[in-house]
This record gives sequence, C-alpha cells and structure tokens, in this order.
Amino acid sequence: NVNQLIQKKDSSHSIIGPDRMHVSKPGYFVMANQFLNSPDIHKKVSNLSIDAEKKKLISQDNCKVENIRATSSSLSFTYLGKSLPFPSPEGINVDSLQAFTDNMNADIIQIKGLKSGAYQLLIDTTIVGLFSNKDFENGINLSKYQKTPQYQQASSILKLFDEYWKTERTLRVMKYVEYSHLASVINKDDMEEVKKVFDSILEKSKTSPNFGFFGNVFKTYLSNKPQEKELVSKLESLHDSIYQINTPVIHDYKIEKVIK
Repeated sequence: NVNQLIQKKDSSHSIIGPDRMHVSKPGYFVMANQFLNSPDIHKKVSNLSIDAEKKKLISQDNCKVENIRATSSSLSFTYLGKSLPFPSPEGINVDSLQAFTDNMNADIIQIKGLKSGAYQLLIDTTIVGLFSNKDFENGINLSKYQKTPQYQQASSILKLFDEYWKTERTLRVMKYVEYSHLASVINKDDMEEVKKVFDSILEKSKTSPNFGFFGNVFKTYLSNKPQEKELVSKLESLHDSIYQINTPVIHDYKIEKVIK
C-alpha cells in the first residue's frame, strides 16, 4: 500500500531496495510501525491534563503527576513517565508515509485554565519552547521537541542501539561466512588458510553478480575474526548499558507566563 502511494508521484520510487528484496531504511521503519500497530498495545508515550485554575489533576495516562503548584503566572509539578518518546533515526522522516508521531509517539501535555498570554515551558532546567495558553488548552505533543530531557535520554539509548546493531551485524556476517564458505576449514583462526579459500572463491566468481558481495563479507571476516571474543563481550556490555539507561526518571515541569 505504501509503495502504491509513493509511486503515484514517482513510478520508479520504492521503499524496497534495488534488489527488490531487502527494504530501505524507510521500509524497515514502515515494517516496524506495522508490527507495533498490529497487537493491542498502549500507543501513547503519555497523556496528562491539568486544570491550572483549580490546581487540580484532571487525568494522567502512562505517567504519574504530583506536587502541583500554581500562582497567578505559573504552574509547576513533578512528572514521571512510564515510557520514553521514540527519537527519529538519522535519515528517516517518521511521518512521511504514516502518521507515526500522532498515533504512536504522542507525549501530550494539556493545561486548562491558563490566563491569556504566552508561556515558557521548562523541563528541569531546559527551555522546551514558547507556547500560548491556547496551545496548552489544545494539548502539546512533546515528542516533537528534541530539547526535552526525555528525548535526549531516548537519543542516547538509540546511539547505543546503533552500536549494538553494527556489532551484531559484524558477528552475523562472520557466522554466515563460516557456515556458507568455510565448512571445510578446521581451524578458522588460521587467517592464511582462510584467505586461500576466499581467494579461490573470488577467482571463480569474477563474472558473478555476487562478486562484490563476497569481497565485502570476506573482508569483514578477515578484519574482525581475530577480535571475535571481544566483539561478543562488547555486544553483552552494550545490551547491559541499554537497560541501565532506559528507565524514565522524575522531571520537574514549570510553565511560566512571559511578561512583555
């Protein structure tokens, strides 16, 4: 369906890669989003609503709001989310093909009863942006603002995942090479013997469309096989680090009127 949509504008464009089998980066994102939309799961980061005039919490969904304090020109409270926003990966417009941000990444803050005017939103010591009382009345999706501490925390997790995936891919390529091309080699740590096998395969496949692919995976193997144990250890360490920093923490919210 996505391909049909984008090919109305450009018949040669596709979310599938050049080999018509492996998807592109946007294609992977479309797949992931489809998986997440299939089961009955919680589809918002969080949703909170506060009546500033009455200093009262109206509702909280997937978060915990406490210590609501208000003056004639400001409102503050503590917030603990149960989820973090999804940070857009480099090179991906998450809303170009599907309404991901509003449907799956909504982190809504709604403040009712604010007096007419412009208000500055701070989370901890970070200035997120300047909004009108109407903006707050309608609800603001904070996942669209990359300055929030929550978004920055999620971005740090994504960077660790990027490194995790690169390491995992390297190890997977090495296993593929051993399974597909080195079954006859008893000592796979003998790089000289391994290289002879690779050279023989490349010589026989000079005219094959797989020649470039073989060259790349063989190069990856020769470069990384001596560090295989270290790579496995790195993968485990990255996994542990991801789970050490992925827990949401309490933040201080402050909404204060801007005097002009």
